Amino acid sequence: SSITQINLFEDIFKNNIHGSLMLFDTQNFFSKSFIRGQDTIYLEISTPSISNNPSMVIKQYFLVNSIDFMEEGSVNNMLYQLSFTTKEHFKNERLKISKGYQESPTKIIETILKSELDTKKPILVEASKNIKRVVFTNKKPFDAIRQIMQEAVSKINDSPSYLFYETSKGFRSFYGIDVPVIS
Repeated sequence: SSITQINLFEDIFKNNIHGSLMLFDTQNFFSKSFIRGQDTIYLEISTPSISNNPSMVIKQYFLVNSIDFMEEGSVNNMLYQLSFTTKEHFKNERLKISKGYQESPTKIIETILKSELDTKKPILVEASKNIKRVVFTNKKPFDAIRQIMQEAVSKINDSPSYLFYETSKGFRSFYGIDVPVIS
């Protein structure tokens, strides 16, 4: 009841989902608790629709990365805005890859997401051509994925325009044509 606004952003030019949460605090919650960053927020959001389609539900954990502002509304209440992002963002910032790969760009991206970033989210990557030999030296995982994207070519239409992003349904990687998810 104290949440006044939730903004959730999916961007095809960003690696992760990010968002903000605005709280109206009348119970002095923030002075009684200790928000230090990387606190967990669990969001379960459903989009109103005529049918009860479970694919319209977002269920995901996020980590707080900043308190953007605190403002006094009146004598006994405060307004707070928290920014949050996914755990893969935090893991990416702390981790460096120093490793060689010899596989298709598609397999390299999947390996980095599963092995290095330890994601359990669904991964949908459009097939790519050729086998690449690449050695990463002290690169952040998303920087390594960006490097592979620049060298990858679509197996379907020979397109070199590769996108990598996260949605509420997992990580996606396409050559400008969105392929439906097959369950």
